[in-house]
Amino acid sequence: MKTHQKVEEIAAIILLKKVKGFGPVKFRYIYEKFGSFSRFVDLASESTKSFRDVTHVTNMLGRKVWLDVIHHLKVGKREEFQRAALKQIRKAKEVNGHLITFDDEYYPKNLYRTNQCVPIIYTIGNVSILENHKFCAVVGTRNPSRWTIEETQRLVERLVNEDYVIVSGLAKGIDAICHERALDNYGKTIAVMGCGPDVFYPSENKDLQDRIKRSGLIISEYPFGSKVTDLSLKKRNKITVGLSDLVFITETSITGGTMNSYLAAVEQKKTIKIFLPFSDVGGDFIGNLRIYTDPRIVVERVPTGNEHNLDKLQHVKALIFDLDGTVWDSRNAIIATLNLIFKEKGMSFDESKVKKAIKYSESPLAILRSFRISEIGTFWKYYRRNYEKINLFSESTAEVLSRIAYSGRKIGVATALKGKIASELLEHFGLNSIVSVAVTPSDTRARKPSPVPILKAIDRLKVDSKQAIYIGDKDADILAAKAAGCFSGLAAWNRSVSTSEKPDYVFTSFEDLLLILK
Repeated sequence: MKTHQKVEEIAAIILLKKVKGFGPVKFRYIYEKFGSFSRFVDLASESTKSFRDVTHVTNMLGRKVWLDVIHHLKVGKREEFQRAALKQIRKAKEVNGHLITFDDEYYPKNLYRTNQCVPIIYTIGNVSILENHKFCAVVGTRNPSRWTIEETQRLVERLVNEDYVIVSGLAKGIDAICHERALDNYGKTIAVMGCGPDVFYPSENKDLQDRIKRSGLIISEYPFGSKVTDLSLKKRNKITVGLSDLVFITETSITGGTMNSYLAAVEQKKTIKIFLPFSDVGGDFIGNLRIYTDPRIVVERVPTGNEHNLDKLQHVKALIFDLDGTVWDSRNAIIATLNLIFKEKGMSFDESKVKKAIKYSESPLAILRSFRISEIGTFWKYYRRNYEKINLFSESTAEVLSRIAYSGRKIGVATALKGKIASELLEHFGLNSIVSVAVTPSDTRARKPSPVPILKAIDRLKVDSKQAIYIGDKDADILAAKAAGCFSGLAAWNRSVSTSEKPDYVFTSFEDLLLILK
């Protein structure tokens, strides 16, 4: 594109970015319909009467947005935006930078396909990096644990060897580690900024930023000279994800800024991979756990190096499960049962409401009461009929439990189901010979988690509490285990897990339980 045309195109973009409500998706629509933003602005400037398809355009943009476009096209306004465009072009030349628009060969294809396709990106460094075909975002906390640092360094080395460009946000902590490790291994890296690409932020990463300018690429949706804001840092995460084919999340708390990257990855339907250590290796991985168990998406847990705290698992002599949600998931049987009862009563059946009630209630009786139904006897009769038809656990469950029992470990369960029903379930699925303890009522879903059911199970198994692990799928289970003085395990294979407590061990599949035997 000739210099004059480039100035006009950038001026048009700067003008349209001033229009409230003119976001990336609208920019892409205008570009695909008119071929350039300067052409759209030219046509809009002539007259709305001579502007073909104006009705279609106003319908897409919205009348308020369209009127704001016309407002910014008043006499003298366009010259103001042209001066702003020239200023940015001159600044780019001074710092070895570039202004990349949709019609530029370097505009990232991944970003263009997302709803974060900003119409112009400001860069400093080697723009040819954008011609690569594999981009991976690696993000995480500003205060990583030593374990996370080491695993992230190994991860980046592997990705560089696989020809990925490492994309991150140049923040303290994980971001800086990723950029440095990529450059140290002669890889390519892109730093996405929440300010102008020529602004040093954070100040402690100034040397790293200079290094990336020489060997990598600095990118921003903000013009040269723009200062950082809280909003711009959040939007930066969306661009980081948008540039990438996949997103690695290393370590994050529930409230960490990295969660914004996760939400962007879900919105943009990007592949997500995470670290999720089995044992307590330091740091805060509750955010990782929340991401892993998000039922809306498929997240892959990335294998990591040795975890020394796994050694303690070898001393476990008894495993006690909160039966429902760990060994099996009887929600489908409960839903089918309630459906029958609702039909008999002529009540409308809203499955989403029933699922919500199951999630937040501690027993079938409480679920029935929430719908003002008192026939608990009818419920159990229909429930028996339904669980026989439904596969409540994976085929490997019995095999895993058998291997653990064969090793000499004892297995018990605690459950909110009636003792007789739970015993029938164990017998029906051939587990009564493996699970060697009588079922004890569970109070671990109550608001005040009780260790009593776990202590009863420990007593019947005749083991010390410090030699037992209680495995559940809720915060209450973790708290009850700690109150009972035994290890706490979280069944993270259950996609309905919602926890903010930190368990001693996280099991991402039922087969992970075999770690106890290693």
